[in-house]
Amino acid sequence: MTHSFRGAANRRQVLAGAAATILAAPAVVRAQAKTLKLAVLLPRSGYLAPAGQSCHRGALVAPKVLADYGHHVELVHVDVESNADVARNQCERVINDGVHAVIGAFDSASTLAMAQVCEQRQVPLVVNIAAAPQLTDQGYKFIARNFPTGGMLVTNGLKLIKDALDATKASPKTAVFLHANDTFGTAQRQAMDRLFPAAGLPFQLLESIAYDPKTQDLSVEVTKIRALKPDLVLVVTRAADAIKLVRDMVRQRFEPMGIISPGSPGLYDEEFYQALGPLADYPIYNIPWANPKSQMAQTLEAAFKPANPNFRFGDPRDQHRGSRDDRPRDQVRREGPERRHPVGRGAKPQPHTNRGAAGRRRHHGAGAAYAGVAGTEVSVGTVARMERSGMRGKPCHQDC
Repeated sequence: MTHSFRGAANRRQVLAGAAATILAAPAVVRAQAKTLKLAVLLPRSGYLAPAGQSCHRGALVAPKVLADYGHHVELVHVDVESNADVARNQCERVINDGVHAVIGAFDSASTLAMAQVCEQRQVPLVVNIAAAPQLTDQGYKFIARNFPTGGMLVTNGLKLIKDALDATKASPKTAVFLHANDTFGTAQRQAMDRLFPAAGLPFQLLESIAYDPKTQDLSVEVTKIRALKPDLVLVVTRAADAIKLVRDMVRQRFEPMGIISPGSPGLYDEEFYQALGPLADYPIYNIPWANPKSQMAQTLEAAFKPANPNFRFGDPRDQHRGSRDDRPRDQVRREGPERRHPVGRGAKPQPHTNRGAAGRRRHHGAGAAYAGVAGTEVSVGTVARMERSGMRGKPCHQDC
């Protein structure tokens, strides 16, 4: 295929072909006579580096997987340095270099900057991850979105919270919403302001507190939250600031009933588990998943694991494999599998009676916990884990 996309038919073909790298549309890509050259722009350095590197690991195995399906692609990998201006400039550069389409960029601000360039240059942009609703609210014709909007995430996240409270009979009275002050976090705040009043949740949202994700720590924000004494802390984070948040909560001995993300990364990232160890256990979070039963997902998993033995594949089924219970074996035989309250100040182990309710899981000691509440990924009770591990009330030193 030549780099000529001015006709309507060619635009439709290339947009579908670019989307196929994410969605695997076999008939379209097989029709391409030559290798499709795609630029993958991700924040592989800077404050969003953990997420960007995670996306990059998946992108690296994509050409081989797609080749097995008969789709020939060449990926040009570009670091946008967690900076929207860099993303804009790099997007211009790769288009000048002749790529057929652009994929990216995890961060909403960078993706918005790239969308403007791609629209002007009439080159398709495939959004791998970015939640800002304005990406698809501005009438752009050269964009394909592979990720829900912030409003969709918050809507499902609030439903998850309601389901979790109904299942566990927990009764929090108050909550605080903590969010990054960037494009993504602001979009989530706007969605929360719009959707929370009609969500039918039994607690009051006391305040929304914004923070700079580039800050060195979140001690000031944790002090503000602690003064409000909320039962729940609702968060929109990424991995680096989620780590800072938990560390400062431990330092200040702040123990809410639970930490819940209505829809954001951070609490489920491998870096979060690695940095915090047992302190990373048991937050609740809501994220979108690809269909783990699809042939493409299973093929990608088979290619990903040998190439990335130290990282989990993004499949919720994977987190149940090798799960273990830390209680003595005779106690497990007497009581059955362990179940814990999902927002557990003072939570106590109970016999597990319902596989669909919030149950404790750990994957190779990494602290990943999953359950079937509302069909989403759930990990349960950070504070309960701190209590059980003997870390309650201790200052954070070497162990965090």
